[in-house]
Amino acid sequence: MIDHIRDAVIADSDINDEISGRFDPFVRVESGSSALPACMYEVTNDEPLSVIGTASLINSDVEITVISLQLIKSDEVSKLIISKLDGYSDSSNGIIRCKHVGTERQEVEPFDGSENYFFLTTSSWEIWHDNS
Repeated sequence: MIDHIRDAVIADSDINDEISGRFDPFVRVESGSSALPACMYEVTNDEPLSVIGTASLINSDVEITVISLQLIKSDEVSKLIISKLDGYSDSSNGIIRCKHVGTERQEVEPFDGSENYFFLTTSSWEIWHDNS
C-alpha cells in the first residue's frame, strides 16, 4: 500500500519538483541540508477489518512528515501532499480511500550546535486498502 501512495505522490510534478523523489521510510532520510525538503513516512497501524465476502480490507494509520530548513517550505509541501492524497483512491492498486485526519508542526534543534533548525510538518492519514 505505501509503495502505491509513494508512487502517487512522486508522480505529482508540483510535489516532486520540491522533494526530488525523496519520499522514504522515517529512518532513511539522507543527511545534509541539500537533501531538503524531504518526506518521511511511517505506517503506525495496520488493522484488518471484517467485511462480508472474501475480500479483506485493511485500515492503515500513516504519518507523512515533511522536513525542511524553513517552516513555510515544510508547510507548503505538506499542503501539496494533502491536496493530492485527501480523498485519493486507486482501485487498480487496491487503495480504497485516503483521509487526512490532522496536521502537526515541530521544530527540531540542530544536532551540531549550529543555528540551523529543522522544521517538520506531519500529516496523519487513515488509508483503507485491500490486502493485496
